[in-house]
Amino acid sequence: MKTWIDTMSRLRSDFMRTAAVKLDRLARLVGRLEEEPADSAALEELTCGFHGLAGSAGTFGFPASSATSLEGERLASRLRAAAAPPDLAARQHLDLLVLALRGQLADASAPASVLASPTGWTSSAALDGTLPDILIADADLPGGSPRFWSGGV
Repeated sequence: MKTWIDTMSRLRSDFMRTAAVKLDRLARLVGRLEEEPADSAALEELTCGFHGLAGSAGTFGFPASSATSLEGERLASRLRAAAAPPDLAARQHLDLLVLALRGQLADASAPASVLASPTGWTSSAALDGTLPDILIADADLPGGSPRFWSGGV
Protein backbone atom coordinates (compact mmCIF):
# COMPACT_ATOMS: atom_id res chain seq x y z
CA MET A 1 0.00 0.00 0.00
CA LYS A 2 1.38 3.38 -0.99
CA THR A 3 1.44 6.04 1.67
CA TRP A 4 1.19 9.75 1.09
CA ILE A 5 4.89 9.90 2.05
CA ASP A 6 5.66 7.62 -0.91
CA THR A 7 3.51 9.80 -3.13
CA MET A 8 5.13 13.00 -1.86
CA SER A 9 8.60 11.53 -2.44
CA ARG A 10 7.68 10.62 -6.02
CA LEU A 11 6.20 14.06 -6.63
CA ARG A 12 9.29 15.72 -5.18
CA SER A 13 11.48 13.65 -7.52
CA ASP A 14 9.29 14.68 -10.45
CA PHE A 15 9.64 18.32 -9.37
CA MET A 16 13.43 18.02 -9.29
CA ARG A 17 13.46 16.61 -12.85
CA THR A 18 11.15 19.26 -14.24
CA ALA A 19 12.80 22.13 -12.34
CA ALA A 20 15.97 21.71 -14.40
CA VAL A 21 13.97 22.05 -17.61
CA LYS A 22 12.16 25.11 -16.25
CA LEU A 23 15.45 26.72 -15.24
CA ASP A 24 16.84 26.11 -18.73
CA ARG A 25 13.75 27.85 -20.10
CA LEU A 26 14.22 30.82 -17.75
CA ALA A 27 17.88 31.10 -18.81
CA ARG A 28 16.86 31.13 -22.49
CA LEU A 29 14.31 33.86 -21.78
CA VAL A 30 16.93 36.00 -20.05
CA GLY A 31 19.13 35.39 -23.11
CA ARG A 32 16.32 36.66 -25.34
CA LEU A 33 16.27 39.85 -23.28
CA GLU A 34 20.01 40.24 -23.83
CA GLU A 35 19.37 40.13 -27.58
CA GLU A 36 16.18 42.20 -27.50
CA PRO A 37 15.63 44.09 -24.23
CA ALA A 38 12.16 45.23 -25.36
CA ASP A 39 10.91 41.61 -25.68
CA SER A 40 7.72 41.91 -23.61
CA ALA A 41 6.73 38.29 -24.31
CA ALA A 42 10.00 37.11 -22.71
CA LEU A 43 9.26 39.23 -19.62
CA GLU A 44 5.75 37.82 -19.41
CA GLU A 45 7.05 34.25 -19.68
CA LEU A 46 9.74 35.00 -17.07
CA THR A 47 7.08 36.30 -14.69
CA CYS A 48 4.99 33.15 -15.16
CA GLY A 49 8.00 30.83 -14.97
CA PHE A 50 9.31 32.35 -11.75
CA HIS A 51 5.77 32.30 -10.33
CA GLY A 52 5.39 28.58 -10.99
CA LEU A 53 8.72 27.78 -9.37
CA ALA A 54 7.94 29.97 -6.36
CA GLY A 55 4.92 27.85 -5.48
CA SER A 56 6.24 24.42 -6.31
CA ALA A 57 9.69 24.92 -4.73
CA GLY A 58 8.07 25.76 -1.40
CA THR A 59 5.72 22.81 -1.64
CA PHE A 60 8.57 20.37 -2.18
CA GLY A 61 10.88 21.60 0.56
CA PHE A 62 12.92 24.39 -0.96
CA PRO A 63 11.85 27.58 0.85
CA ALA A 64 14.98 29.50 -0.21
CA SER A 65 14.29 28.62 -3.86
CA SER A 66 10.70 29.68 -3.39
CA ALA A 67 11.84 33.07 -2.04
CA THR A 68 14.37 33.49 -4.87
CA SER A 69 11.68 32.61 -7.43
CA LEU A 70 9.31 35.11 -5.85
CA GLU A 71 12.00 37.77 -6.13
CA GLY A 72 12.38 36.88 -9.83
CA GLU A 73 8.63 37.00 -10.36
CA ARG A 74 8.36 40.42 -8.74
CA LEU A 75 11.34 41.79 -10.66
CA ALA A 76 10.05 40.51 -14.01
CA SER A 77 6.60 41.88 -13.19
CA ARG A 78 8.03 45.34 -12.37
CA LEU A 79 10.08 45.28 -15.56
CA ARG A 80 6.97 44.40 -17.59
CA ALA A 81 5.15 47.38 -16.09
CA ALA A 82 8.02 49.82 -16.72
CA ALA A 83 7.88 52.21 -19.64
CA ALA A 84 11.40 51.37 -20.81
CA PRO A 85 13.06 48.02 -21.61
CA PRO A 86 15.10 46.49 -18.77
CA ASP A 87 18.61 47.87 -18.50
CA LEU A 88 21.76 45.77 -18.27
CA ALA A 89 21.69 45.72 -14.45
CA ALA A 90 18.12 44.39 -14.38
CA ARG A 91 18.92 41.70 -16.98
CA GLN A 92 22.00 40.67 -15.00
CA HIS A 93 19.86 40.48 -11.85
CA LEU A 94 17.46 38.10 -13.61
CA ASP A 95 20.40 36.02 -14.78
CA LEU A 96 21.84 35.87 -11.25
CA LEU A 97 18.48 34.76 -9.87
CA VAL A 98 18.38 31.86 -12.34
CA LEU A 99 21.94 30.91 -11.36
CA ALA A 100 21.03 31.11 -7.66
CA LEU A 101 18.05 28.82 -8.24
CA ARG A 102 20.27 26.29 -10.00
CA GLY A 103 22.59 26.25 -7.00
CA GLN A 104 19.78 26.04 -4.46
CA LEU A 105 18.08 23.18 -6.23
CA ALA A 106 21.33 21.34 -6.92
CA ASP A 107 21.45 20.62 -3.21
CA ALA A 108 18.52 18.22 -3.25
CA SER A 109 18.66 17.52 0.47
CA ALA A 110 15.52 18.88 2.06
CA PRO A 111 14.76 18.54 5.75
CA ALA A 112 13.29 15.17 6.65
CA SER A 113 10.22 16.95 7.97
CA VAL A 114 9.33 17.98 4.42
CA LEU A 115 8.79 14.38 3.40
CA ALA A 116 7.22 13.51 6.73
CA SER A 117 4.74 16.37 6.60
CA PRO A 118 4.39 18.95 3.83
CA THR A 119 1.95 20.94 5.97
CA GLY A 120 3.67 20.68 9.31
CA TRP A 121 0.77 18.99 11.13
CA THR A 122 2.08 15.47 11.66
CA SER A 123 3.55 15.95 15.12
CA SER A 124 0.52 17.71 16.58
CA ALA A 125 -1.80 15.20 14.92
CA ALA A 126 0.18 12.38 16.45
CA LEU A 127 -0.20 13.97 19.87
CA ASP A 128 -3.92 14.64 19.87
CA GLY A 129 -5.12 12.20 17.19
CA THR A 130 -6.70 14.86 14.96
CA LEU A 131 -6.03 15.39 11.30
CA PRO A 132 -6.77 18.50 9.28
CA ASP A 133 -9.37 18.68 6.54
CA ILE A 134 -8.22 19.20 2.99
CA LEU A 135 -9.92 20.71 -0.03
CA ILE A 136 -9.09 19.63 -3.57
CA ALA A 137 -10.33 21.71 -6.47
CA ASP A 138 -10.24 20.43 -10.04
CA ALA A 139 -11.05 22.94 -12.76
CA ASP A 140 -9.70 20.83 -15.63
CA LEU A 141 -12.97 19.06 -16.28
CA PRO A 142 -14.98 18.96 -19.50
CA GLY A 143 -17.15 22.03 -19.62
CA GLY A 144 -14.75 23.95 -17.40
CA SER A 145 -16.89 23.88 -14.28
CA PRO A 146 -14.84 23.27 -11.13
CA ARG A 147 -15.49 20.30 -8.88
CA PHE A 148 -14.55 20.26 -5.22
CA TRP A 149 -13.82 17.43 -2.81
CA SER A 150 -13.13 17.79 0.86
CA GLY A 151 -12.55 15.49 3.76
CA GLY A 152 -10.18 14.47 6.48
CA VAL A 153 -6.70 13.33 5.66
